[in-house]
Amino acid sequence: MKEIVHLTHGGSSPTMAHRVFLGFATMSPHLLPLHPDRARTSLPRLVARGQHPTQPESRHSAAQVALSHSLATQLHTADGPITWDQLRHLPGSTISWWNRSAENLLRTASSGDVPYQFIALRGVLPRRERHSHTPAANPPKFFEVHTTEALQASSWLSHPACFQLLHDAATQRLKHAPFFLPLASGQLLVASTPNQRLLHAAAEAVGDSPLTAGPVQCHHGFPVVVGQDRVPPVRGIHPTLRGPMAHANAA
Repeated sequence: MKEIVHLTHGGSSPTMAHRVFLGFATMSPHLLPLHPDRARTSLPRLVARGQHPTQPESRHSAAQVALSHSLATQLHTADGPITWDQLRHLPGSTISWWNRSAENLLRTASSGDVPYQFIALRGVLPRRERHSHTPAANPPKFFEVHTTEALQASSWLSHPACFQLLHDAATQRLKHAPFFLPLASGQLLVASTPNQRLLHAAAEAVGDSPLTAGPVQCHHGFPVVVGQDRVPPVRGIHPTLRGPMAHANAA
């Protein structure tokens, strides 16, 4: 915290009455109040939940909407993630800000030529497996999702309205239900196979590592890690919220 000291007249020692503390001058952005206009520019970002996702968080930690046991959404502005304390002082509920961030994602993505593209990855299969497949065997396909520079590709998994659109487009491309692999840097892969060894090879091909322990499937718009997450029992937008304002902000 920055301290400015004003000296009293006729003396050289500062008094407490003349000490001015400018706490806001050196505070990190996540400790400062967030203006609603700035919050309205937020974009969703997919993150992995911690090893103990049911433990309460600090009010100064990033607010999260839980999508599954493994994955959650954070809301980011140009200053970084919105914290629980900042969210508490904003009008509206956690769900309403989450929905607004998804609208911002769709609006941002639509500003480009196309909202996303599926770029084929070559050379993912080991050489011996590449030659063992005949055309009729339908070898697995791998794609990298490209989107506008303002977005992380994996953010498309951070809200059901967004993920369902991407899932439907990938299904049309692959002709069957796709498997997704979000990566640590925010990149996103799509594959026709849940084979983890091949998916890890695809991640290495783009120079990244997986964010999740396994491939992700779309269940009514929610990302579910195969073999790890329980399938949500709901069809609509009803995620489990966690954090200090979980009950107050549930909508």
